[in-house]
Amino acid sequence: MKEIILLKLGELVLKGLNRRVFEDTLVKNIRRRISPLGKFNIRSRQSTITV
Repeated sequence: MKEIILLKLGELVLKGLNRRVFEDTLVKNIRRRISPLGKFNIRSRQSTITV
């Protein structure tokens, strides 16, 4: 069985085109912080990030 980390972006209430920029930056920072732990698949969909 695989373990999944689920991140909900409830406090990220941005409207407009800059929301995607903030989400992409968040995913990039998550990748950078967990990279020493191994290789992970990170997906972002509908204000939810799965690792």
